[in-house]
Amino acid sequence: MNIFRSEDDARSWDLFDPASADSIRPVAEYFALFNSALFTQRLQPDYLARLPEYMGETFSAISQMGEGSFWQLPEIE
Repeated sequence: MNIFRSEDDARSWDLFDPASADSIRPVAEYFALFNSALFTQRLQPDYLARLPEYMGETFSAISQMGEGSFWQLPEIE
């Protein structure tokens, strides 16, 4: 992951891919995502047993990441 100071900074990066433009989000949103239990509780002995709970929290954080195809969760059939 590359962290830039601004959206303009990211867009002027030599390796910027316009197809990934909707993945540019504020750092606070990435913090909320990676601060979810899925990432913070990995060393707990009951991690696998509580994984469905953790995934729900993570999906909630992802749904707050904004509009755009990059952050849309796939439909589960």
